[in-house]
Amino acid sequence: MTPSARPAPGSRSSTRSAGSPHKNPLNVRIGIASGLVIVGDLIGAGAAQERGVVGETPNLSARLQTLARPGTLVVADSTRRQIGTLFEIEDLGPQPLAGFGATARLACGRRERGRQPL
Repeated sequence: MTPSARPAPGSRSSTRSAGSPHKNPLNVRIGIASGLVIVGDLIGAGAAQERGVVGETPNLSARLQTLARPGTLVVADSTRRQIGTLFEIEDLGPQPLAGFGATARLACGRRERGRQPL
């Protein structure tokens, strides 16, 4: 399994139980893509300081996140192939992705095999 995919289900369940200060449950949307990422120097200052991250992979992950429904995770086909049979997934088929010119085959994670639904 890819290191990026394993923590995702736990992240979703812990954010659901955390809630918000207004007692509303948090419904996260997760997009996971695998590939090359270039991380640069720190940019910004103070609390807004972060690393500059570039590449097709983080852009794809961001697009996948926008396609996910609240409380779900969407993975790129390349990541789905790396996960193999460790997760039960729903094939979302080819989906258009802004900025990528062609459609991309995507999947929605349902549950880790032998565990409760995500």
